[in-house]
Amino acid sequence: MEVRSEAKAFATTNTVLKAQLNKWILKVLRTVFAYWRISTVPVISTNEEADLNRLTNRQKSAEDVKKLETALSHGKTEKEPLQNAFREKTKQTDHINFLDCQFDTKLIKLRNELQNTNDKIVYTSVRKIVNVQYFSLSDTERIALRNYFSEIKSTTILKRYWSFDSFICEPIAKKNSENTDFERSYMSSI
Repeated sequence: MEVRSEAKAFATTNTVLKAQLNKWILKVLRTVFAYWRISTVPVISTNEEADLNRLTNRQKSAEDVKKLETALSHGKTEKEPLQNAFREKTKQTDHINFLDCQFDTKLIKLRNELQNTNDKIVYTSVRKIVNVQYFSLSDTERIALRNYFSEIKSTTILKRYWSFDSFICEPIAKKNSENTDFERSYMSSI
């Protein structure tokens, strides 16, 4: 019996020891876990802070994207009328430029016609004056007339048509081809 009683005592002490061992293991595990939690909290908190910062940045960028989307949609709605107005103004400026070119060409034509008409009027009036009065002038008056026509040639619209021969010599030579040798010699000396 003794063996049985010793076995019972051993079993009870064994269970008591096991219970104490389990309590001690639990205490050790709790302290280790608590120590692990305390030591890893800053690491976890820095990771969580980085994640939190990343998420807040994403949220801000998402809000910015939403604002840009609304601005873009607003811009798209305003774009079409502005483009239509721009096209219309471009057409108007092209038409105005075309009219400007037309008016410039018409103005140039009118100026040329006016110049030609003035030249013809001056040419015919000078020719009449020269034909009538040339032979009734003295030599000094003829020289003065020739100098006067030279001045006119250099300063006025007669430049295009001017030639002393065309104003004086040719009409006189045609008109007086039957005249005296004196007139012919005078014409050839000029």
